[in-house]
Amino acid sequence: MTKIRKIKNHPAVDPKKPSLLRREALLEELRRAEEAMKPFQEIQDAMKEWEQSQKALREAMKPAEDIRDVIKQMQESQKALREAVTPSRKYTVLDAGFIPRCAFEVDDATQFRLSFILSLIDICPYGVHDLSRVQLDSTSKLPRFNMPFELGLFHSAKHFGSSNHKRKQCLILETEKYRYQKYMSDIAGMDITPHDNSPDKLILALRNWLVTASRRRTIPPGEMIKTRFRAFQSIIRKACRKKGIDYGAMPFIELVQNMTDWLNINQIIHAPLFNQ
Repeated sequence: MTKIRKIKNHPAVDPKKPSLLRREALLEELRRAEEAMKPFQEIQDAMKEWEQSQKALREAMKPAEDIRDVIKQMQESQKALREAVTPSRKYTVLDAGFIPRCAFEVDDATQFRLSFILSLIDICPYGVHDLSRVQLDSTSKLPRFNMPFELGLFHSAKHFGSSNHKRKQCLILETEKYRYQKYMSDIAGMDITPHDNSPDKLILALRNWLVTASRRRTIPPGEMIKTRFRAFQSIIRKACRKKGIDYGAMPFIELVQNMTDWLNINQIIHAPLFNQ
């Protein structure tokens, strides 16, 4: 290994002021360093261009993200509305002074559910059948036809039954007025009431039908039932969140009991709408 020999500067030479050759040598070293750094500079430039393109892409995607957010909010609001449709039926029946009956009020593995449904149809003078519940099952991807089937049983009881059964009356609900024609055209000609998946529209339709079918004059006005249902929803959801209970999964009996208790706590005078 060759030992580098260092020449000492002359005492009269200022080492802080390099000579012409020293300056040229330093410049040459700097040029070599710049040449060596060129590949790294190209990478840095490429990275900078990529970051700028990504920024431009994000800026361009902002409207699409806004649209997705709006769609997500709409889907969530529609889901909330659909989830409110089912309890709104039960609540309206209770607030109108009737008792909602349903196959889900009994959970007995030894009892044939169809037999229980038939027993309910036998004793109930009124039936409410919401055909909008034929949506696809999330697991099987197949439609649920329980409601149309139960409507057929109710109609058969009225058609073939005794004089008491022939006085039966029913309300047929759907999301859209003529949607049923795509999957159940045999009932064409029947009066179908649309509710557009709106709890408010469903409450008004069900309340008005109950007034007409029963001739009762003590059923509260539709707007009052709607207002009270919203109050109930707010209170029960708050209570469920506090207790860690899934309101949407609450069993039929438990939900009806909560509605009944709330109505008893918040009673109103069911006075006739018009004086005689």
